[in-house]
Amino acid sequence: MKRDACGPKKAGSGAGSLTRRPVDPRILVSGGFAVDSCGPPLFLYRFAFVSLCSCMRITKVYTRGGDSGETSLVGGARVSKASPRVDSYGDVDELNSLIGLARARVSDPEIDSTLGAIQNDLFTVAADLASPSNIEVLRVPESMVQALESMSDHYNAEVGPLKEFILPGGSEAGAVLHLARTVARRAERRAVGLAEHEDLNSQVIIYLNRLSDLLFIMARVANRRGGVSETLADFSRRS
Repeated sequence: MKRDACGPKKAGSGAGSLTRRPVDPRILVSGGFAVDSCGPPLFLYRFAFVSLCSCMRITKVYTRGGDSGETSLVGGARVSKASPRVDSYGDVDELNSLIGLARARVSDPEIDSTLGAIQNDLFTVAADLASPSNIEVLRVPESMVQALESMSDHYNAEVGPLKEFILPGGSEAGAVLHLARTVARRAERRAVGLAEHEDLNSQVIIYLNRLSDLLFIMARVANRRGGVSETLADFSRRS
């Protein structure tokens, strides 16, 4: 891609280059950040919004644009903050933040690295959910799902198959990962509900499904590596 300082940019033919309908340069995934850019508007690229102008910067966190209870989707459409689409990417944002908390509790470098990669992926997931189907952005590809499946196979080989239900908990890191797994399930349910009313990239739902499985496995691994044994559910306590 040819770049001139704050001047016109021309998309090249190299890997990752694309020509897309531009999105409003004031809109990020959350619809709550104002940016100041020169040159062409922003495009959605892989894990984040990337400006074709190197001098793009965030100038304010608050914009007052959502004070009436509406927010902007990618592309500029205004919707209620209680809409299913906003609910869906809001849950993904919550999940990303919870994984950040898990990383603060994890001491294992491999687990931390994997969680960091997932956090980056979730920006793509949230952006996909925040973009109506008529907006051309990079969507969640099947390869992201396949990467989660490979991670699951890798970590599950360490703990082996589970023959009984276990109580969520264990170490602090394991407990937070169990909680993150439940939020991933909720995000998946929100996405399924959205897909019942609007066009949605099916890979988003599949990704969230695989991610909840992976987080469950990683919770078990975190407990195992932390020297904390699993507690099996005791159904004899039922009244």
